[in-house]
Amino acid sequence: MLPGPGAEAVRQPARIENVLTGVRQFLLHGITVKAVPARVLSQLYEVAEDWELPPEAHGVEATGYRMRPRHRVKVPRKKGERASDREIVELFLAARNARDRFIVPPRDHRG
Repeated sequence: MLPGPGAEAVRQPARIENVLTGVRQFLLHGITVKAVPARVLSQLYEVAEDWELPPEAHGVEATGYRMRPRHRVKVPRKKGERASDREIVELFLAARNARDRFIVPPRDHRG
């Protein structure tokens, strides 16, 4: 949907991409449980052989195929703000159990 002159877009690219991903996964599940015809898969994804990929790119259970979504929206990436040293220390001190400490990523000292 295109906005009119002077109007903002109703949905931003990131939201559209999230909706597309959800719909693809929902239909993929439908194919898995045989509620959706298998031919829908080729409408959602480009199925390509992965033989040209290096061996490191193959999974443990390599099928020989990979899927790339046919419908994508380019989402501009924003560079996030960095936390101050004080905020990072406070975050680590607030992590009181192993799960919380695991979620807090280590600080990247490369700048």
